[in-house]
Amino acid sequence: MLSKRNTLALVIASAAIIATLSLVIYAASSDDLQVIINSWLSGKPKAMDKLLVEVPGGPGVAYCYVSVRRLATTLEPTKDGYSQLLYFGEAPPGGLVVVRHMFNAVPVEYGVDSSGNTYIKSYEPKEYVVSVTCVGTDGRVLPKYSYTKYVNVIPTKLVNVKLVKWEPKANAVTPGTSTGGASATSACKIVITEEGRDAEGPYKKGYCYTWVAFTYLNSVPGVKVAIKFPDNPEAAVFLTAFSKRDDILGEGEWKASGKGLASFVFSTPSSGLKFVSDGDRVLVELKVKYLYEYHEVDGPDGGYIYDDQLLYPYQVYNYRLIPAGRYSEPQNHPPYANLQDTDLNIRLGPDNTEITDEVTGVTTSLTISLEGVSFTVTVNVYKAVERNQFHSVPELVIKDYSGEYYWWWYKNDDQLTFTVLLSRQ
Repeated sequence: MLSKRNTLALVIASAAIIATLSLVIYAASSDDLQVIINSWLSGKPKAMDKLLVEVPGGPGVAYCYVSVRRLATTLEPTKDGYSQLLYFGEAPPGGLVVVRHMFNAVPVEYGVDSSGNTYIKSYEPKEYVVSVTCVGTDGRVLPKYSYTKYVNVIPTKLVNVKLVKWEPKANAVTPGTSTGGASATSACKIVITEEGRDAEGPYKKGYCYTWVAFTYLNSVPGVKVAIKFPDNPEAAVFLTAFSKRDDILGEGEWKASGKGLASFVFSTPSSGLKFVSDGDRVLVELKVKYLYEYHEVDGPDGGYIYDDQLLYPYQVYNYRLIPAGRYSEPQNHPPYANLQDTDLNIRLGPDNTEITDEVTGVTTSLTISLEGVSFTVTVNVYKAVERNQFHSVPELVIKDYSGEYYWWWYKNDDQLTFTVLLSRQ
């Protein structure tokens, strides 16, 4: 139990932190600050994500629907692992909808400043699904003025403001795609497990399992390599998440709408590592569980208006190695390469949380079957990691049985490619 003196100190410190919030774009309201301060005074400290959802406006737009869901996290699970509805409502076009989400202020990542003092670097990252659907005067959904986004927030303050923007050009393309052929092909058959009704209308929930390409393992003569997935904390990977919107006049298209975090629910003990050696190259594939959701929105008269469908990564259950020919050993190592002559464990990713919208270039062409209909999407691995007390990154285990020197480096000198190259030259 906190003493009154300690509690007051926490409140003063919290107020100081809140006061440093950026006032350039959006300021936290006095009501938000009061709620946060009250939570710390009561001994149950909270933090807040504040989503500012941009509602499109344009010719022919009559009104818009806005829904915001949160995805399950370690500290804030949902009842069944599927999304939880935070907000649903009608909004006039051309404005902003503010959605607040309060959560327990439990630090998960710490930093050290220049004076050697430890400070809270972040609270648990959150994932949201924001869907904005605008309807014309004829009652038909206007795709140009509608969008769905998977939104990632790393809470570094007690009030974290995130602007969710409408980007017209993003509706005409599939974001997060890679050029070139797919690294692998796979299939995923969705099984519907639940149907019901919530605040929006009728819903369905389901899932599918599939194999997704993650990275390549490369070996050279005299050196063998393996990939290791830790369990404390567990590894995690960001993969493409998808959405689709239908209306009364027809079906829309499945689109890449952001990225979702898939946590590993298995680990690889040192005794169970699968090694690659003598110049062989393999593709590492992950067995991923994707969750499917269908949410129907009905009008005041109970008639169908549109539906939102979501498909996002949830958990990783296993891995396998697929032969990918021989490794083309570089003739010369780059200047940033590291010289080594012993066994080595290398983290496949940086030491801190880093979430970008870039992709590694390793892709999977995924054919998904849903209630008798099939469609194909591209799954990308994102240059993003979550590093804290709950999530980590895989490791590359290198065993040198030749006793000779070798060079190793991250592909493109980038830890977020999750790929290590080797050379004897």
